[in-house]
Amino acid sequence: MTAPIVSQVENYCNALDWVFHALADPTRRSAIQYLTHKPASVTKLAESFDMALPSFINHISLLENPGLISWNKTGRVRICKIKAGQLTAAER
Repeated sequence: MTAPIVSQVENYCNALDWVFHALADPTRRSAIQYLTHKPASVTKLAESFDMALPSFINHISLLENPGLISWNKTGRVRICKIKAGQLTAAER
């Protein structure tokens, strides 16, 4: 009877591990902070950092994988926005 509960707790902890891993980098934390004010294109976000766009896209992927951000593509532009659910879980 306790096995499903243990499995749920392990899954929750694994998900939080990915959230904290994503938030461990100052570049990614800055991107999250920017996105808390308004959605932005990947290019617009990358302008704030001294790195090549492909490198910044790797940071975006690390924020997207644990569900901290999502994006929609309009033409060739990817617009990123914050997803509060995982941030709320990390706060708790």
